[in-house]
Amino acid sequence: RITMFPSSSQRREWVFADQETVTAKRVDVNRLFKERHKEQGSTVDLTSSVFLSAADELKLCGWYTGKMIEIAGRFAPPPPRAVLGTAVMYLKRFYLNNSAMDYHPKDIM
Repeated sequence: RITMFPSSSQRREWVFADQETVTAKRVDVNRLFKERHKEQGSTVDLTSSVFLSAADELKLCGWYTGKMIEIAGRFAPPPPRAVLGTAVMYLKRFYLNNSAMDYHPKDIM
């Protein structure tokens, strides 16, 4: 049996060496949002509590992931597990490349 996964873009783009790599990606997305905000003329200090931290963004996205699962559980008939798993994975992947301060999870969910 031939498998395509080892040479797939799925593996290349979405399989990470360790959790630190994922965390660094989240921190970078958060930093880039703050820098763009400053470049647009904001005088708010980048360390201000006005901005979410990368950890805050992760908590917010986690909360909305739980809500997505909860809402899907109310459907009759419920969606297949593969569909729900795919939706959760896409939400998580989206926030590895975008800040929750740019795109609120409620709107993306």
